[in-house]
Amino acid sequence: MTTSSAPEPISVPIRVLLPGDQEVVAHLWSRRQLRDGWLYEVGPRAYRNGPGDSVEPAEYRVWVRVPQHVRPVEGVSYDASVSSPSVLPSEPHA
Repeated sequence: MTTSSAPEPISVPIRVLLPGDQEVVAHLWSRRQLRDGWLYEVGPRAYRNGPGDSVEPAEYRVWVRVPQHVRPVEGVSYDASVSSPSVLPSEPHA
């Protein structure tokens, strides 16, 4: 088994807009700049089934578009959020 020596990036809270006009506070883990905007990797909290009949906390990470799917949390600075250094294409190339 291989383990990574790199520390997990520090997350900051961000509001994520969900389908059905729901909004949750999630973790912002990283950002990527595309030619046509930004993507944020966010981790909304949820639950998952554990061993037996247990239920445990979980985080589901997903890339979402800015500003369509996220809003800032008042009083939080996003200056230290990890960003990719280069501009990526908006569509993957085959």
